[in-house]
Amino acid sequence: MSSLHADIMNLPVKMSVPEFRGEALRGYKVGHRDARHAAAELAIAADSRIEELEAALKASQDLVDRLVWQDAYRVAEEANKALGEQS
Repeated sequence: MSSLHADIMNLPVKMSVPEFRGEALRGYKVGHRDARHAAAELAIAADSRIEELEAALKASQDLVDRLVWQDAYRVAEEANKALGEQS
């Protein structure tokens, strides 16, 4: 689980609302709990998507590196060929 997930799950109930008593207070706490759980699920989904995007970025970077090296090799071969023809 992500740190964001843990942070969300550990958000405290702020008891600075004096008008909540009895069932209203219980409802507030239940709503707070439900909201924390929903937000934590969103954090897990976001972390999963981030991991997918990081993997795709790495794969793209690897492909670009290979293409750059292939192009550099081709240019070097052409340069060597041109130099050989000039001699």
